[in-house]
Amino acid sequence: MTNAQITNMIYHNRKDNWGRIFLIMCAKLLIVEDNQDISDILYREFSSVGFTVYQAWSGTEGRILLANSPDIIILDLMLPGMSGEELITYIDEDIPVIALSSMTSTVDKIKMLKLGCVDYVTKPFDMVQLTRTEFAILKLLATNKGRVVSKAQIINLVSEDTPDLVDSSLKVHIRNIRKKLKAITDHDFIEAIWGIGFRFVPIE
Repeated sequence: MTNAQITNMIYHNRKDNWGRIFLIMCAKLLIVEDNQDISDILYREFSSVGFTVYQAWSGTEGRILLANSPDIIILDLMLPGMSGEELITYIDEDIPVIALSSMTSTVDKIKMLKLGCVDYVTKPFDMVQLTRTEFAILKLLATNKGRVVSKAQIINLVSEDTPDLVDSSLKVHIRNIRKKLKAITDHDFIEAIWGIGFRFVPIE
């Protein structure tokens, strides 16, 4: 399994949840998934980018682990015992929930969103990995959604942790981010503002 919709999980949005989702370097993530292989893959991937990750193997265990106050939840809807749909009713509406499901019809996807999920990922899935620098740039732009961030600001703020970012490489990183995200969501999240910088454009 290659790295594919991890980016979709992290970056796909509902407008009122962007600020919360992008506190990921210190965020607590709860994975409720009864398939150990899938759960362990997600655990490794998200732990590697700074999440504190909790794993639950059933809806009942997931409800218990809500006591850890997760910032974001990845939830399989087809769980033994308490279903994912039932578990959602116990989750605070301010906590973003990303559904994992083998259901692929438009009706099923609409149902997931109506349940309160901010996004869904259809099984089986791949994952696309941003580089550390690309990840830092995207995080900065997303936390300033709707506002133009100048090139100088991006370089000054991001290069503190990723010294490979310089003026000549910024456009290359931006191009790579746009290409990777558009391949997953078919939406161009980054708008270039000529002569100034870049702006993050969420899906409305």
